[in-house]
This record gives sequence, C-alpha cells and structure tokens, in this order.
Amino acid sequence: MSSVGLFRSALSLKDDAMATRFCNLAEHHGLNVSSMSDEWEAFQMANNDAQADDTTFQAFRSFLSKAMSKSSKNKSSLINDTKDLKRKALDTKQLMSPPAANKAMKQEAGSSNAPASRVSTSPAPAYEDRKNVGQVMAHFNSHLPDREKVDTSLVGVAGPNAPKVSTDAFDTNVEQKYRYMFTPLPERAAALDKRLEDMGKQMEDAFDMKDLCAVGVPRTDTIKVVGRICNEAHTGKLNKTTVQLEGSRSSAGGRRVELDVSELKTFSVFPGQVVGVEGRNPGGRKMVAGKVCEGV
Repeated sequence: MSSVGLFRSALSLKDDAMATRFCNLAEHHGLNVSSMSDEWEAFQMANNDAQADDTTFQAFRSFLSKAMSKSSKNKSSLINDTKDLKRKALDTKQLMSPPAANKAMKQEAGSSNAPASRVSTSPAPAYEDRKNVGQVMAHFNSHLPDREKVDTSLVGVAGPNAPKVSTDAFDTNVEQKYRYMFTPLPERAAALDKRLEDMGKQMEDAFDMKDLCAVGVPRTDTIKVVGRICNEAHTGKLNKTTVQLEGSRSSAGGRRVELDVSELKTFSVFPGQVVGVEGRNPGGRKMVAGKVCEGV
C-alpha cells in the first residue's frame, strides 16, 4: 500500500487528494503515519470530532505547527541542560591538577586495600589449668546461720520429725477419665461464671458490699457491681479506652458494658480479673467508675 493509502486508512479520510495533503504535511514536519494519526486524533478531540475538509485542514496545519514548535523548544531546553551538567562536571574535575588528582586516587586506593588493624589478645587459659580450684570467691547471706546437716540415712523412713502432708485441700481431683485440654466450651463458660460468682460473694463479705446491682442495669445514683474485666479490642493490650465489665450469666445474662476509668486517679486491671466497681450507669451501656476494688 502506498503512503497516501496508509494516511487515508489511518486518518479515515474520504479521498486521496486530502490524504496527499496530510502526507505532504507529515513529511514537512518529519512525522510518520502513527505520529500523524495521534496528532489528528488530538485535534479532533479538541474540536468536537471535526471532519477533514479545506477549513479543517488549515486549522489542523496551524495546530500541528504550534505543537511541533513547542516540542522542539522542549528538546532544545533538555539538550542545553545536559550540556550545562557536562560543563559543570568538567569544571569540577579541572579544579584539581593531574598530579594532585593521581596522588589522591592512590591514597584512596591504599586506604581501601589496607588491612584492618588487629587487636592482639592473649589466649584464654584452659579450664584444667585454672589456679583457683576449690577457692570460695564470694558469700551470699553470710549473716544467716548455717543450715543444719540432714541425716540422709533417715530419708524415706517415718519418724517423729518427718513432715506431714494433708490431702484434704485436694477435693477437686478428677475422679474419672477426662480428656486433658479438650474441655467443651459450655463447661469452660460455666467454670468462669462460677468463679465470678464465688469471688463476688467473697468480695461482698470482705468489703461489706451490700445491695449489689447487676451489670448493665441503668441507675442514675451510685451503685455497686461485681464483674470480670474484658478487653473490647479482642487483640492488643488493654488500655483505658477498651476496658469493659462483664456480669455473670445468672444476674446480668453475661452482659458487657463499657467501663469509664477517667475519674480514677490510679488503677491496675487485667483481662479476666474479677473486680468490684462503685459508680454510675445512667444509660445502661457505660459505667463511670468512682472506685474499683481489685480483688480479695
């Protein structure tokens, strides 16, 4: 296909005469078919999809001349900047005379190839050659009396001085087969809830906490509740903005409320801790703590 045919097909021109004019214009500016097609498409987009005729061609020739002039200015500016950089680099090299430059290069090469200075250390003596065998180097708690020597011959033999061990406290031993670390979730929840209720009763007796309210009950006056500290974020460390208080299932249905500790001067809690709280809960969702009992 001839060049005229290529321009006619690429630019979607109607006749060969108009394609010839576009071809001559491209040769004048040194553009190929692809570049000319891009410029024509840009011109059409800027002029509401103008069609090729005599008036449009004159306008496109002016548009193309401005675009090529702008492109040539950018190229000349880039060339001048490159020449300036080369000239500055050459001036920097000429600041040092050739002998001084060679000497500096040799010094740099020598410093890079010079081996690092080694610190002379004497070899550590062998363990078998140590001189303080059996010597006491330090005493700890020298003010305490010496421990009486134990007659090892009586070990395992019952006597009047033999220690006595009671097993009465171990009333929760497993009496049947049990899968270790395979406790079902309902049993775990029941154990935690029982622990919460037991410690709540102990705190109620120890600190005279009467008229306990359930967690989450709206009250405008000061109330006292017992609950478990929880972390609202589920991941990360507990901070004063993520503290929640969880009630027991029997009294509060396991409900959780936000615990505001901003009015406390000092506090120290951790997830899972059973605490007693005295404060206000006007809305039922956020309890403002005035006092916190951190355990028995």
